[in-house]
Amino acid sequence: MKKLLALGLVIILFCSCSSTNTVDQIPIPLQNVSGYVLLYNEFGQLQQNYSGVTVTMNGNYTSTTDTAGKFFVKYVPTGYYTVTYSQVGYGTYSLYHYEYLSGKTLLPTANLYANSTTTLSGLTAKATGSSVEVTGTLDPVAASAEPRGVILFTSLSNQVSPDYYTQAFFMGKSTAATISYTFNPYSYYPKGQTIYFVAYGIADTIPYINSTTGQLQYTSLGPQPSNLASVVAP
Repeated sequence: MKKLLALGLVIILFCSCSSTNTVDQIPIPLQNVSGYVLLYNEFGQLQQNYSGVTVTMNGNYTSTTDTAGKFFVKYVPTGYYTVTYSQVGYGTYSLYHYEYLSGKTLLPTANLYANSTTTLSGLTAKATGSSVEVTGTLDPVAASAEPRGVILFTSLSNQVSPDYYTQAFFMGKSTAATISYTFNPYSYYPKGQTIYFVAYGIADTIPYINSTTGQLQYTSLGPQPSNLASVVAP
């Protein structure tokens, strides 16, 4: 009799554990995700073919766009994702901490811009009164039909770069051989401190916030930086 009672207790415990495990292992919903990517040249004009863009979600789920720019990612569990859009010759765009919910299967349309072909040389900076003027020479020379944009990265470090800067300034679009930009550094840098500058050509694109660093992320930059320039803050 005691053996029968013990056996019954073991069976009950086994069934109870099996039931608990079944509840704990509820599968995460899987869905198919889709979206569109548009491609632009460096002057902001739409391309005719949007194929070949690689779309990844957390690096695990991948798809490639067709000629219409559509992509389709299969069997993606709900959750938070970093969605990255990349194409050779174009600036990479990342959508950080995107909350992918059940029933929310269409991702926001992404826009990629061709990398700028603009480079700068002879970058100089000089203090005039309370302002600083930065000037550089463009290559190739800009034309009125295709003005060339320039972005200026500044820092108190001579290691200033698009990934390491204190303040960035859009110098504007030039339709000539040179470009210049004047700003008051008082709001950003203490008087007497050395400010370092480096400039890049930039496509007709819009920066986005990198939620990891908290800074604006500038993409579609020119192939190389200008020379390093510096000035003492007035």
